[in-house]
Amino acid sequence: MSLPKFHFHHALAVALLALPGMAHAQAYNYPNGSTVADFTVTDVDGNTHTLYTYTAQGRYVLLDFFTLTCLPCQETAPHWAELYQTYGCNSADIVCLSLDYEANTVADVQAYSTTYCGPWAHPPVVTDALALTDVFGVGNAPNYCLIGPDNVMINNVIWPVASMADFVAALPVGSGVAPQACGVGMAETEVPAQATYPNPTSGLVQLGRADVVSVAVHDASGRLCTTRPVRAGQLDLQGLAPGLYVLHQLNARGVAVGSSRTMLE
Repeated sequence: MSLPKFHFHHALAVALLALPGMAHAQAYNYPNGSTVADFTVTDVDGNTHTLYTYTAQGRYVLLDFFTLTCLPCQETAPHWAELYQTYGCNSADIVCLSLDYEANTVADVQAYSTTYCGPWAHPPVVTDALALTDVFGVGNAPNYCLIGPDNVMINNVIWPVASMADFVAALPVGSGVAPQACGVGMAETEVPAQATYPNPTSGLVQLGRADVVSVAVHDASGRLCTTRPVRAGQLDLQGLAPGLYVLHQLNARGVAVGSSRTMLE
């Protein structure tokens, strides 16, 4: 197995890796099968995330230790974001957390997500996560790892990552984890109305907001049917049954920024 290119967060890591027998221990303080200590982090939107709270709910937690200038981080970011959106935007069986272990600004990490995460909703980002990085002993980026509901490290380095399927393959056989549409958790009236056109439509819908990266599509009864990416300002509703749909337009952080009604012919 080839490992991701090294991108060290301080000079001490380089010095220690030069010593015989230190490379593995410096990179991973939690070998596969070890119990991971609880931690709490706060993302750039002010939301707190506690490991043992998630695992007590029977959920798997995936961590992405990354830096903004790491080329493999940039190359795999779309697959990471696709995983986050495909499996429920942290509302279902999987929780995804991105941990920037440099002291970058909120604007820097948000620009990174916008640039590299593609059309998918963006996982929550924690910046200045050097302390937690040291606890885990991470010395290279990206370092994707998977923690089970029993707080045990299942895979302390998921690599290589060529598609979302590589993350899914890291889950234990029989985990029961299944794709889940992102839940928006709000009524149509709680977000501003946004025009879409054409309306009615035969499938392609043009959206009016530039910050929309995905849309949660609800039927007339309010049931969530699917969450689909927005590409070049367009949403593709083809494959859905004809009828009236409510479109919750989501920004890069999975927050609804607009709502509209569209008739699919």
